[in-house]
Amino acid sequence: CPEITIIQSANRLLPSFPENISQLAAKRLKELGILLMFGRRVKEVHKSSLTLDNGEKRSFDRLFWTGGIAPHAVIEKLPAQKENGFLRVSECLEVLSLKGEPYKEIFALGDASTVYDYEGKLIPWTAQKAIDEGGKIAHNLFRALSGNTIKVCVPQTVRFIIPVGGKWAIVKLNGITYAG
Repeated sequence: CPEITIIQSANRLLPSFPENISQLAAKRLKELGILLMFGRRVKEVHKSSLTLDNGEKRSFDRLFWTGGIAPHAVIEKLPAQKENGFLRVSECLEVLSLKGEPYKEIFALGDASTVYDYEGKLIPWTAQKAIDEGGKIAHNLFRALSGNTIKVCVPQTVRFIIPVGGKWAIVKLNGITYAG
């Protein structure tokens, strides 16, 4: 059976999800015999080996690279508040200036921005989040263009299904997490 290693630059799997979700996924992958390496970045890749940022070399037969979530380089240049490189937004999803004032009718959504739920927890960067925010921004743009005030964007309850090998998944529905 081939050895599989996941190298993750963050200190846990699925870092934008709640800690318990990361722990469930890591436990399942370990049960499947997958080696997990956290807090490491790939520095160099060669034909059949790679070098990590700590100098460790690892050989491989096949390498699958997933880019993860990172803010676009253009965001770095914007005169706006940022958190870990992502844009900070108001409760109406308007980008916040360096002074903390929302820019009128300049919005950010999806994995360009950080949005928190009412408990202060980061809403994971998922397609569902971006689609929800896109609809709310479209509604507010229509309101603004019609001369009306824009509305607060109530964060959507996060629901997700994360398959983790075989017929096993982590599911969050209606605020309850299931795994198995």
